[in-house]
Amino acid sequence: ESYFYTPSGCRQYNNGNITAVGMNGYYWSANPLGGVVQNAMNFQFDRTTIYGQTSINRSYGYCIRPVKE
Repeated sequence: ESYFYTPSGCRQYNNGNITAVGMNGYYWSANPLGGVVQNAMNFQFDRTTIYGQTSINRSYGYCIRPVKE
């Protein structure tokens, strides 16, 4: 089974600018970060690397894509 994710970029939390479109992809995971309300789990990728789940503040405008984990 495979999935296709686009390099959609993200919205910067501090100024609302959209960045990295066509270069990097940022997506929220369905898994929240337990106990830290302002943070959530996500994964990121660029042209050569997929970065596993990390925790980041939810004020970043990452994509939401409903995929079963």
